[in-house]
Formats: sequence, C-alpha cells, structure tokens
Amino acid sequence: MLFHYTNGTKMASILKDGHLRTVPDKKSLRLKEKPIMWLSSNPTFEKTASKIIMKNGVAKLCNMEETEKYCNGLYRFVFNEGDLEGVLSWPRVAVEARMPEKVKQRLIKRGKKAKVDPRQWFGVLNNVDILSVKLEKRVGKKWVEVEIKDEVRKISKEGHVVSQGGSVKRLPVEDAEWSGI
Repeated sequence: MLFHYTNGTKMASILKDGHLRTVPDKKSLRLKEKPIMWLSSNPTFEKTASKIIMKNGVAKLCNMEETEKYCNGLYRFVFNEGDLEGVLSWPRVAVEARMPEKVKQRLIKRGKKAKVDPRQWFGVLNNVDILSVKLEKRVGKKWVEVEIKDEVRKISKEGHVVSQGGSVKRLPVEDAEWSGI
C-alpha cells in the first residue's frame, strides 16, 4: 500500500480540485524538471509531511501529533498496489523528474533529520484523481476511513483556517528554515 499524507489546511484545495497535485508547481521548476506527486509506504505517517512552526521565536519541526493539532487534522489517501500507473520509487522518481542533484541531496538531508527511510518514498509525475481513492482521517491514534463527500461538507462549513495555538504559526518549509531545527 502507498499513502499520500496531508493535513486539514490543505484538504479544502485538494477536495475543490478533485485531485492530488504534483509539487512544486511548474512555475517554480527549472525548465526540464518535472513536478512529483509524492507517496510513502510508511503505514503510520511520513515524517517529511510534518510542518515547521515558530514557537516562542524558535523554529521547530512538528511531530505527528503537533502537525495534526496545528494544521486542522491529518489525512491520508490510500492506494493499493496497481491503483496508480507510473509509480516510481526513490531515487528513480528523482531521476525521471530530472531533479537537480542539489535538490536530491537536500531531500536526503531533510529525510535523515526527520529520521525517515527514503526507501519508503515513491512518486508519480502526474496529478492523481481522488474520486475513487480511499480517504482516511486520523482520529485519536487510529486512521479511520471517511467519505470524501462528507469531508467536503465539513470543510466548507468549518472554513479553511490554520490553528494558531497561541504564539504558534505554521511556516512554509523553506531550506533556510531547516538550519536551526
């Protein structure tokens, strides 16, 4: 099984689009590089999907529970073997995407810092439709299957707000922000 982990702050746009998008967007890429829709074989959580927050003026890489708390929940799209065409494992996905060596090394460095195994990384080079994909939400300490249409209704009622948690703000994951974490 392969999983695409995400959080509640991103679910509104995913559900609105109806697909999981490749990242980064094409405007951010060099001319020949292709974007990737990332997957993981880790059945618990992909730690590289954690967020960086500022707490009391210090950058901190959130763990699974903190990411869930500050990002309005955790979700994952579940894919069985054969559900996706063109799945590539690491480092093959980086080669096929024509990822620059510097970016590959940065991903490995970040993965080591988060204590993840790059052998659990996979990707496809195209957007993936979510309408027939199983969606799970983390409830308590378990992953529970939820209906996509129910989540669309909930998110449109609740809005698309990032939980601030007092002095905590979610930051984009830029390379420079990893230096002190």
